[in-house]
Amino acid sequence: MGIHLGLIQDIPDIFFTVIENAHQVYAQSPSTGHPDEHYVGGWIHVVPIGMLAHAGQTPSFLSDVVLFTEEGLGIIFLSNGTNVDFGLSLRIDAILSGNLQQDYTRSAAQQSDVIDSLIIIPLAILAVAGLVFGIRNRMKYKPKFTKIKIIILAILIPLLMLDIVTLFRFPAITGQGWVYILDWWSPTAVIRLFVMFIFGVTTAWFVYTKNRQPKVNESM
Repeated sequence: MGIHLGLIQDIPDIFFTVIENAHQVYAQSPSTGHPDEHYVGGWIHVVPIGMLAHAGQTPSFLSDVVLFTEEGLGIIFLSNGTNVDFGLSLRIDAILSGNLQQDYTRSAAQQSDVIDSLIIIPLAILAVAGLVFGIRNRMKYKPKFTKIKIIILAILIPLLMLDIVTLFRFPAITGQGWVYILDWWSPTAVIRLFVMFIFGVTTAWFVYTKNRQPKVNESM
């Protein structure tokens, strides 16, 4: 940051040329898709505000660097988690500029965790309930097929078979191996995949055992 902002001058001359070129935006410079943003020399240039930025992350860490070359100001944000919002660097700049009233915005990863959790928790509770009540029903009653039960199971069983195939083929479908998925995906997203399948299994089990006809006494 010090070299890019010109605060450190004791560097080989060739580096000055590289840095100078990296700070220039030309008409042919690649665009990021936004009309005011270009990618030059490893930096995303936000032209209207004269900002250079670059961010990166691994499954466990996140970093974000922003440079305001005209102001001689640089901010680097490091986090030991990947569920934070990249925009925090800009809000830090706003705080340094005197704007102390900042709102915290959930990142996309945090939003995903919240949504997945709202799905996982009730489905997990219902899956346990379906298993427990299914066992109780099986102990008290002899299962008897009815038209309604056959229709429900005829829908659930193919869906479960499709779900099994999807889980086994998931790396091929997404183009990502399980190692990558377990490393990079949010844990709640991976858990949701399996909780939904377990919920389907226990629901099918509960439907199968749901019956009000008492067991036939084998000795009679």
